[in-house]
Amino acid sequence: MATSMFSLMLARSVKLESERSMMMVGMGGLLHDLGMVNLGFDPEAKENLSPDEWRELKGHPEMGKRMLDRVKEASVEVKLVVLQHHEQPNGMGYPNGLQNRDIFLPAKIVAIADSFSALVSIRPYRPKAAEPLEALALMRQDIGKFDPKLLNTFAEYFEKTDKNKQ
Repeated sequence: MATSMFSLMLARSVKLESERSMMMVGMGGLLHDLGMVNLGFDPEAKENLSPDEWRELKGHPEMGKRMLDRVKEASVEVKLVVLQHHEQPNGMGYPNGLQNRDIFLPAKIVAIADSFSALVSIRPYRPKAAEPLEALALMRQDIGKFDPKLLNTFAEYFEKTDKNKQ
């Protein structure tokens, strides 16, 4: 749910505000990890994955898209978000190693929201969740993983909020 909300916040910040766009981004953020239900383990409960678990995990975007292919009401755009939310502008993502211009903009938005949500959430293998600005700093260090303009726009929201607290 948090990924969907952060996705909507970023979409609005980059003026992707039509009703259709907001629905696509919101649903994509909500359903992005749908394929995880088919995994034989809970990846959020493990700090280190075996090579077989990592291979299985990398299949979840395609599994999620295949699940949505059976849902008549699921839009092509939402399916693209589910399929591409782990692609990276540097071409190092999965499942298809797409590069910047080939990645659907809403999928880039959901990728940022998903990573941020994971970093600011408690996980069994981490002593504490990251603070928002700490999470953003970690994401910025991962050069090439996220669209830099989108990441900066996302970060600006939290940086402004933090300045307003002071």
